Amino acid sequence: MIRTRLITALLLLGTGLPVQAGTHSGFPLQDTPDTGGDGTVEQFNTNAYSLPQGNLSMTKRLDFSVGNSFFRNPWVEAPSSTTARDGLGPLFNTNSCQGCHIKDGRGHPPGVDEPPVSLFLRLAVPADPEVDADILLTHGFKPAPVYGSQLQTAALPGAKPEADMVLAWNTVTKTLADGTKVKLREPIYTIENPNYGPLPDDLLISPPGGPSNDRNGVIGSHPNRRSRGAG
Repeated sequence: MIRTRLITALLLLGTGLPVQAGTHSGFPLQDTPDTGGDGTVEQFNTNAYSLPQGNLSMTKRLDFSVGNSFFRNPWVEAPSSTTARDGLGPLFNTNSCQGCHIKDGRGHPPGVDEPPVSLFLRLAVPADPEVDADILLTHGFKPAPVYGSQLQTAALPGAKPEADMVLAWNTVTKTLADGTKVKLREPIYTIENPNYGPLPDDLLISPPGGPSNDRNGVIGSHPNRRSRGAG
């Protein structure tokens, strides 16, 4: 019944007719194309995720501007004359939030001969569901010993990065259903020059990019966010 109601609502939205909101698990289903409700901002270019909500007060807009400044501008090593932005390192991936979350959107793979900045490697080792139950509850996976949950490929002067992430591309040919052959790039990730001891033999890696920041506050405020997952 819920599925039927949702499909009907989507069809009616496409025709411009008014829609009656249903519910799912006690929460109302969206009945408007304005995904931000009263705070929706009609912006369709690359700055779409970088604007404050349309219904913020002037005081809240000032708070947003201050926070956005911290997000965009680089951090520096401490101590520094720029006391509001010092404290970088000693290990890191990039020196600004926006370096990974580009314009508050997602990160992306590097271009040809470009260093991977907004793409990083998540590190883990196999976990025992019973022995590592607390770790799995906190992280969702078991971080690697010494190197932790994320490979940090940059460091302050005088320090060494954890290691180098090397990205290579392998060309593969796939055949589509109609017989058309297409060439695709398959990424190959390797870790070289580990500076803090050998990597675990059973190391697991995953190459996520920096996630989009939009709607994170809404998801974080959901009372069942941990049990229901991020999907």
